[in-house]
Amino acid sequence: SSGINAEWSLRPGDHTRELLAILNDLPRHKPLTRVHIHTLAYQAVFTVRENDKWMSGITTAVKSSLTATRYVCGDESIDSTKIKMILDESFSSSSIPGSQRIPIIDSTPVSCWPDGPYEICLAPVLVCTQIKQTGGGGDNLTGVGLLYHLK
Repeated sequence: SSGINAEWSLRPGDHTRELLAILNDLPRHKPLTRVHIHTLAYQAVFTVRENDKWMSGITTAVKSSLTATRYVCGDESIDSTKIKMILDESFSSSSIPGSQRIPIIDSTPVSCWPDGPYEICLAPVLVCTQIKQTGGGGDNLTGVGLLYHLK
């Protein structure tokens, strides 16, 4: 594939696992139960699997991804001639050699899998090739992600 090397692309997920472990070891009133990562190539949502606050990350990842595309393209509709996907056809669930490869399937492009105490859901981003705006994009997709993730 001509996209970004997915093996490299998901390395932040390993750092996220380390960050979650560090943060959850800190004294706090409430445990950290959700982290949403967004890059140019994908949206990833890490959610504690046994919780009563969050719904599945599938809708969150999809809505956030589509919001990012619509916002950057400056259009409510998505024009297939003005977007491209830069995530490969599959990606590694970790940067550890030999880790499970998860395919991106056209009919169900969001992938979710258990990872220790977390469920990770990942959606590719349809990258806008005719950019209208970028400032505020992260705020928009983060807000949408929270809206669709709350129970």
